[in-house]
Amino acid sequence: MTLSELRKKRDDARKFLASI
Repeated sequence: MTLSELRKKRDDARKFLASI
């Protein structure tokens, strides 16, 4: 897994949490 993938996954999780 690349660093960019980890960063994207973290950003996606943040967006998901923010949307709740």
